[in-house]
Amino acid sequence: AVQSVTLNAQGQASLNATAFNNGSTDNCGAVAFKARRLDAALCQGNNQFFDNVLFCCEDVGDTAFVVLRVYDVPVPVGPVALNFEQVHATDCVARVLVRDTVAPTCVAPNDTVVTCGTYTPDLDKFSDASASDNCCLDTLLETLDLAQFDTICKRGIIQRTFTAVDCDGNSSVCRQNIQFDYIQTYVIQFPDDVVAPACSTSGLFGEPEFFLNNCENLDVSFTDVFVPGTSG
Repeated sequence: AVQSVTLNAQGQASLNATAFNNGSTDNCGAVAFKARRLDAALCQGNNQFFDNVLFCCEDVGDTAFVVLRVYDVPVPVGPVALNFEQVHATDCVARVLVRDTVAPTCVAPNDTVVTCGTYTPDLDKFSDASASDNCCLDTLLETLDLAQFDTICKRGIIQRTFTAVDCDGNSSVCRQNIQFDYIQTYVIQFPDDVVAPACSTSGLFGEPEFFLNNCENLDVSFTDVFVPGTSG
């Protein structure tokens, strides 16, 4: 049978030699155990027998082979040489599948509130998320949610969603909200006073005009008041 082990947040795992025992016995009494990797690994060599076998990121998704040594004599704590009490020992090989289920860490920039005048399609000026993983970070993706944003007036909330994915497909999500507050500014110009002949019927005496308005929905109503004058 294949045993499995899961790496921790530091990208490591350790199994005691006894974990590989599957019913070893001796006809004369108690047995003791040591183990080592069959092949040397970055996290542990194979030139000694150990109380604990170490696994690390390079083992993820692969089957590691472990040599279990069973002694019929007492053994000291700690590593021992390959030839230690070899005549009183028997070896067997176990298989271990190493898994990484730790999702990467995703940290989004702080939420922020700015004025609409600072809007730009390139949101990188509001900083990017950061991500890390216990073993291997594959990618950091960004998507935008404009459901609460007025793309014409450039006001409202843009939500940035960052998805961090590690090399084993584990993922995590973090978000930043950027709120663009709209500042209303406009200029209104009223028409100049007009002196018209009494017989004028054009009715074209001008009307208020708005300038420098952006997205304001402005409306104006007015009434012309005729003030009779005197003729000379």
